[in-house]
Amino acid sequence: MFHVKQSDGLTIATVEQFAEYSAERGCVLSSIQVERLGVLTEWLVDRAPALGLSRYRDIPAVLTAALAPTLALFELIDVTEMYRVMDLGAGSGALGFILALTQPHLAVTLMDRRAKAATFLELTAQHVGIGNAQVIRGDAREVQAVHAGRYNLVCFRAVAEGATALGLAYPFLGSEGYIAAWHQTGDDSFQCPVLGLSRRGTAQTVVRGLVVSVYSRAAER
Repeated sequence: MFHVKQSDGLTIATVEQFAEYSAERGCVLSSIQVERLGVLTEWLVDRAPALGLSRYRDIPAVLTAALAPTLALFELIDVTEMYRVMDLGAGSGALGFILALTQPHLAVTLMDRRAKAATFLELTAQHVGIGNAQVIRGDAREVQAVHAGRYNLVCFRAVAEGATALGLAYPFLGSEGYIAAWHQTGDDSFQCPVLGLSRRGTAQTVVRGLVVSVYSRAAER
């Protein structure tokens, strides 16, 4: 059944506030996770904008606009039941690294076709100490044959318009699982998924106008 969940826009200024926001969504972070979150946040502020991988240049902006939107996913699906995740077109890794950091049982693959992004992602995982994340450099179409059907959660944010992005993500999805797409509220290209997908729900993120929609394979008739 399709449903929409709403969340009020707010600013998250500190990692402690992020931890509180996460706990409100059923994800309680340990002191080690909070510490690593702080390292990740400062690293993204210091390094990502200079490489053109992020436009967020201070801690509140990174916490609020880059990292916190990932947590809206927890309102739609039980991430504890997931085990293998792909962050498609990962960029700075804000999406995939938050999933890996907050859900250490996940095996998270971050994929990007750009050499500078892949190198940055590898350095970030090492610097922050996120051991359950691996990086793949490559174009989605080029690596589909090797990774087809391997993931039960495929995520992306700002990869392409709806039909194209969902089409890129679909081959990586296993027989059971979800695709999660972060997109603008008024983007109609995400309203009518293709390739036998069914939109299961949408949740407003902490950023006004930015939502996450979750899709699964449509039931056979």
